[in-house]
Amino acid sequence: MTSALSEYPAVRSVSTPLRRRVDRGVEVRRRPVGAPPGYRDVTAGRSTAAHPVSERSQRGAPGAAATAAAALLAAVVVSGLFGLAQFRATPAAPAVVPTSVARVQAGESLSDVAVRVAPGLAVSDAVRRIMDLNDLSGVSVQAGQTLVVPSVGSR
Repeated sequence: MTSALSEYPAVRSVSTPLRRRVDRGVEVRRRPVGAPPGYRDVTAGRSTAAHPVSERSQRGAPGAAATAAAALLAAVVVSGLFGLAQFRATPAAPAVVPTSVARVQAGESLSDVAVRVAPGLAVSDAVRRIMDLNDLSGVSVQAGQTLVVPSVGSR
């Protein structure tokens, strides 16, 4: 029992028995439960063997030119992304359509006005454009009403 005491002098006192365990036929000694671990003077020696040096450590750090090129590339990429975001965020401007003013004559419908003022367009397209230009909700018009209409031949 004295050999067990000398093996763990900082871990246990004489009154605390050493716990023993058998693992695969080999007796394993363990420290008592709740006792702090006791470390012996175990120091690892320093290796004196030659170690291979990698190519990367021989080349050294990247130079100032490589760092500046990387920073410039990053700035170009970020600027491009901001430009792309700006381009996608701005709504497309509506196409400017040349217009003129026409007055509805007695007995005319909106289709008649469309045929008269825009003979180069399909009647349905001309009616739709006249309704869009004048914020009309329906096709009814009154004699003497002034309308903004697309100019002849505009598309």
